[in-house]
Amino acid sequence: MAESRGFDERESAVGNIASQSGMNRESIRELIQDIVLQVMMTVNASTVGISARQSSEWYDIPALAKLVDRNPFTVREWCRHGRLNAKKKRSGRGRSCEWVVSHQELQRYLREGLLPPARHGA
Repeated sequence: MAESRGFDERESAVGNIASQSGMNRESIRELIQDIVLQVMMTVNASTVGISARQSSEWYDIPALAKLVDRNPFTVREWCRHGRLNAKKKRSGRGRSCEWVVSHQELQRYLREGLLPPARHGA
């Protein structure tokens, strides 16, 4: 019941903003979602110690997983299946390589989500 009341209050707030701003409800929901993602990214970035200076560089899988609040295995699978634009870089441990994702790709993911699954045989 408390969850239902919270939902009703959020919908009421969205309705109030829509009537006052002249924007439709869907545009307001998208704007709120973008703001929440940016806040989460800022909070998570400070938690894992990524400074503004480092933001133009590459993220390894554990750092990116923390930023997007996902398990490292999940992020690694996204890279492996082409759902994120990622590269393999030498890790310094023999011949093995590790996935890295650019800051630009992180921003694209936050705006647009995962890339569509690759179509095999097409």
